[in-house]
Amino acid sequence: MRNAPGTTIDLPRDPATGKPTSVVPIVTRGGQTFRGLMTSSAAPLDGGRGECPPADPAPADPENHCLDDASVCVRHNVGSCDRPLVENCFHHDNADRPNFIQAYNAAVVQTEHEWCRLLHLLKGIGDGHRTASSVMTLWVAHDTPPYATPHPLGTSCSRDEGRPVAIQVRLTEVTSANRIWWFDNFAFVTYTSDFRQSNRVRFRGTLPSAPPVTTLCVAESDTVVMSSWGWRNPTVLAGSGAFTPSSRVLGGATWVFPASSVQPVGTRIRRQVTGENLRVRFEVVRTGAC
Repeated sequence: MRNAPGTTIDLPRDPATGKPTSVVPIVTRGGQTFRGLMTSSAAPLDGGRGECPPADPAPADPENHCLDDASVCVRHNVGSCDRPLVENCFHHDNADRPNFIQAYNAAVVQTEHEWCRLLHLLKGIGDGHRTASSVMTLWVAHDTPPYATPHPLGTSCSRDEGRPVAIQVRLTEVTSANRIWWFDNFAFVTYTSDFRQSNRVRFRGTLPSAPPVTTLCVAESDTVVMSSWGWRNPTVLAGSGAFTPSSRVLGGATWVFPASSVQPVGTRIRRQVTGENLRVRFEVVRTGAC
């Protein structure tokens, strides 16, 4: 394990024997302690067996060679995990493995947390909310709570249902310096800058005759973000498919405004915004209470 200056890293140990009791490293820095992250080694260090710490070149006791006073076994492959002495096994991939449910649930919670953390990090990058908006539009296909939603429960992005003001946003124009093809895909999203409310619409080709509309419940103190992006998939047959890493992004346009600026009820604001590839026109109206 590598230590930064002024930092110590060690495994929790039994005071009596000095042997490790956990595979979660303890990082000590400036008098404070933190839990670390243990990762496996890789070839050629351990021949690609995913063993951490790596096996000795010719261990005298293959079963117990890493159960010493300085290290603890962490294994992923099936054979090693079947050994009774190897309690810290990473192979939870199948439902018949020990601790599968706990590992699965932990992975879901961690993914939800990292998604929310990513949104907040992206909000501070570059041009206002533009980078976060690209993720909110291109990565999120649907919002069907509680399972398919960009507002996972238990995170700082969880949906807040207590916001009293209804704001309706209409996408009235999408144009491009280049031609928009029938197989181009577009997403239109409205969300609060704290990522706790959002509404989205997807469509294909040119803007529908009935312009897409989203309704958002907000507080007077909220900042509202609206954005529209597009993408073109590699083949025409995949034109209506989901956004993928191979899709060509049609750089969108984003507008950010305070919710308090849209009042009283019936107030209507129109704004044209130009992005990298698209020019869009939004229409916002305060419709009353949610």
